[in-house]
Amino acid sequence: MLNWLRKVTWRLCIDEIRSRPALKPVSLEDVAEPAIRVQDSDPFLAEYLRGMVSGLPEGMRMAVLLRYQEEMELSEIANVLDVPINTVKSRLQRALAILRERISRRSGGKQA
Repeated sequence: MLNWLRKVTWRLCIDEIRSRPALKPVSLEDVAEPAIRVQDSDPFLAEYLRGMVSGLPEGMRMAVLLRYQEEMELSEIANVLDVPINTVKSRLQRALAILRERISRRSGGKQA
């Protein structure tokens, strides 16, 4: 009796699925393009900053890139780097201090 009930239910489910209208395929022309961020920044400044960041020690560089380029939260960075959150905070703080000092030295002591 139970097998009979399963078969009936199974066949009714199949009939229900077949009676629904099929989904129409969507062409790529109908799909909207993903939005991109418009960057109004100076390309020379961006290249200069990229060079400054690339000169940081690896742990600091990774923390800076994940935080400011990938826009990750501190807890996410800690998980990715497999370090405590306080280590991420201190690496970011030291990295920013190094970058400020290098930029200050390079600009002749003037800070923008």
